[in-house]
This record gives sequence, C-alpha cells and structure tokens, in this order.
Amino acid sequence: MKTCYFLLITSIVFLFSTKISGQRTAGSVEIEIEVGDVEVDVDVEFGRKKFDCTKFGICSVSGDVGPKSFSTLSYNTKSGQLVFKVKIEGLKANQPDKIQYFEGKKTVSIEEEWELPESIRLQLKMPAKFKCKVGSYALEKRGEFYFIGFKV
Repeated sequence: MKTCYFLLITSIVFLFSTKISGQRTAGSVEIEIEVGDVEVDVDVEFGRKKFDCTKFGICSVSGDVGPKSFSTLSYNTKSGQLVFKVKIEGLKANQPDKIQYFEGKKTVSIEEEWELPESIRLQLKMPAKFKCKVGSYALEKRGEFYFIGFKV
C-alpha cells in the first residue's frame, strides 16, 4: 500500500511539473515564440553590463542602428511576447564570443536584469515598461535567425 501511495504522489508531482508552460517556473520560461506585428531594428550588445559586457545577458539595446546591427525586436500584442530576432551571421561577425550561448541551445540564460529603453517600448506600442528578470528564456533557431522570446 505504501508503494502505491508513493507512486501516486510521484506521478502527480511529475505531471504538474511538466504541464506548466508559458509561465516563469524555477527561473525559466517555456513559451512558443510568436513574432509581433511591429518590428523595430535595434542594436543589441549581448553580455553582462556588470562585467563590461562579458559572459551572457543583454548588456545594452539601442534604437541607434548602424551597419553592424544584426537584430530586431518585435512585440506581439495577442500573446504579450517581446521577441529578439538575431541574424546568425551578424552575431558571428560582430560578437563571435557570444555564439557559444546560442548554438545547439533551446534556452538562453539571462544572468542580469535589463530594462527595455522607453523609446523602443513606444515604437513597439507596448502598454507598459518591460524589465527582463534573471532566468532562462526560450530560444529557437529558424533558418538564418535565432529568436529569443520574453513573456511580458
């Protein structure tokens, strides 16, 4: 009887832990990435601001794009997702030390909070300020791009 009770409890815990999707759980977010209606060209520098943009995170995001820009941001009003679209070749050419955080991965780990600049938030028509918390976020490779999804 004790064995049956143990198996029942173990099964319930397993089922509940695998059914959670689209919510922040144990420092990670698992969502289906949906690119938004409005897409804005941005200049992103990956890394941790605290460590002079080394390691991994979002060191800076700017609307001041130039010839080395290789990413866009979009906001999906229906799903409430903010999505980075990162051109793989641009990342390899401009921040080759950061490709290791993308290749063969299903998530990226943001190791430091960052806040979306107000000017970009307004361009994306987001309803409120966005601050990305430390944690793991969904990463997908589609063709020549990586997509990182954040639930707003």
